[in-house]
Amino acid sequence: MDPLSQAFFGAAAATAISKKTELKKAFCCGIIAGLAADLDIFIKSNTDPLLGLEFHRHFTHSLFFIPFAALLVAAFCFLFYRKDYKKLYLYSFVAYATHGFLDSCTSYGTMWLWPFYTSRIAFDNISIIDPLFTLPIIILTIFAVIKVKPKIAKYALIYAFGYLALGYLQKLRVENFITNIAKEKQQVIEALKLNPTLGNIVLWRSVYEVEGKYYVNAVRQPLFGEARIYQGKVIPKLNLNELLKNMPSDSKLTNDILRFHHFSQGFIYYNDQQKNIIADLRYGTLPNNLDSLWGIEINKAQPDQHAKYLFLRNFNKEKINIFKKMLLNKKL
Repeated sequence: MDPLSQAFFGAAAATAISKKTELKKAFCCGIIAGLAADLDIFIKSNTDPLLGLEFHRHFTHSLFFIPFAALLVAAFCFLFYRKDYKKLYLYSFVAYATHGFLDSCTSYGTMWLWPFYTSRIAFDNISIIDPLFTLPIIILTIFAVIKVKPKIAKYALIYAFGYLALGYLQKLRVENFITNIAKEKQQVIEALKLNPTLGNIVLWRSVYEVEGKYYVNAVRQPLFGEARIYQGKVIPKLNLNELLKNMPSDSKLTNDILRFHHFSQGFIYYNDQQKNIIADLRYGTLPNNLDSLWGIEINKAQPDQHAKYLFLRNFNKEKINIFKKMLLNKKL
């Protein structure tokens, strides 16, 4: 999720297990440890455009990296708090552990079980930015420090896990709704991806695969009441074997396509406007359109060259207004 959410979720966890006399120390250590996993953003290459994409939310977010990362974070905190390294390690461990878990709740996913499982784990129950999740945690955690009451930080954690559970329940309701829609059309869903849209757990992007085609729709699932579908687009699934046909299996371009396919959890397609751009169908500028947020540009005539990583974000006032109408359950 966003850095603010990560920082204060980590701080809440560390503060909740601290003594009253160590609240500020636990809070500061929790902030640092809660953010530390995202230092992977500095893993970049001038010659390999996909390296940063591949290693973001990679080993630094793994469960098995937590003990080692906590050692480093605690050592850094020890520079400022020159006593009781064991306590600093405990705060660092607990706070760092929250990061990979929280990112695994998003649709982007993490290598949470690396190196034993190399696919991204994504529970798809919260957006990467959600003020309804973040703000109460910030308020309660700061209040815990001001009032010197670790118990209040525990309330922040209870709220956080409760909200995440609600998000997962919402996902299950949307999944059930989409499954029934498909059954009515006599479709058998082969793959399904559901993402909550930015800042809420009410409006969702649904992408499902049936017989070589992707069906993209928006679903508004209120906390109480019936779901509503905003019909979207249908697009042919990109045939990976056909795409890689006649390309050297050990070429840079082949490797880049496979890496992007793995990163996108298999949900890739040819961009509508430019057929040499392969985009990530999991995300769109609207929950029911085909305007992806990112993709790669390929040149099959130059298999020895890396693919170019592109940001395809194309937001405008019209799309923002459409998004608002969907969120507020209005006709388009």
